[in-house]
Amino acid sequence: VLMSASHVPAAFFADDKAVIERVVELSIKDDDSNLSSADIRKQYQVDDTIHLIKTHGFHSVALQFPDQMLSLSRSISDMLRKDCGVEVYVLADTSYGSCCIDEVTAAHVKADFIVHYGRACLSATERLPVQYVFGQAPLDTDNVAQEIANMLEKKSQPLSQPLVVFYDVTYDHLRPLLATALTTKGLSGVTLTSMATIRVPPSPIPQHDTLSSSSSSSAPDSCCKQELGSNTDQGTCGNTCEGNTCHRPESNAVIAREGLVLGRNVEPWPASPAQCTYLWVGPGDSPTLTNLLMTYNQ
Repeated sequence: VLMSASHVPAAFFADDKAVIERVVELSIKDDDSNLSSADIRKQYQVDDTIHLIKTHGFHSVALQFPDQMLSLSRSISDMLRKDCGVEVYVLADTSYGSCCIDEVTAAHVKADFIVHYGRACLSATERLPVQYVFGQAPLDTDNVAQEIANMLEKKSQPLSQPLVVFYDVTYDHLRPLLATALTTKGLSGVTLTSMATIRVPPSPIPQHDTLSSSSSSSAPDSCCKQELGSNTDQGTCGNTCEGNTCHRPESNAVIAREGLVLGRNVEPWPASPAQCTYLWVGPGDSPTLTNLLMTYNQ
């Protein structure tokens, strides 16, 4: 799909009844319940999740699965509990569509970290850090690069605007190969976006921020550092604390919060977004493509 920022359909929205009345159709290829533990660990980046949990000192982890991936939830949650010793909760029947981060449900279990599995719209979170695990779909990167080169070669005139390539989230694990293939085909001038698979909201996270309940009038818990009974600035969560707030440390694994477009980094922009032509690599019914069309509808 090749499109200019100034020639795309207008934004649209779906009937809100669709969330309640949605019917999930599963096919054999959607069912990963027969994968071995080793395959699950690799395909769904369990070791990366374990590293993030230990690095940031998370204590309560919410795993959000779309309906068709719930069969994986027990295997992954058991791995995280065994390797990290943390509380793990599986979020199902989410408040909105499965592509959106369900911070509301996560707040009910006092989660301090969400791992979202499957396709995602990559909307920014307000309170909780999140890791996106998309799964890994196959893609012939050499063929994609060749098709792009052929398309540009067949055009009667060169593109008047810089070309920016967006790809479906399930191909993110193949981005380095695609970047190499584009360069090999002489397309080094094409801008290939990259995913921000780890997102941290700009404000610090209250460690004990809980939902109010009509059956309880107790005040919120104090910052975890007060549990130590000392004046130290280091809390039991392993983070630097001020007042009633625990601050998460920065990490090389955490992608910069600014300059993201649909959860992706475009570094550097070859021109202003309105002056670029966009190329989509992926299925035509991808929610990410819909999001892209809605974002650049001017």
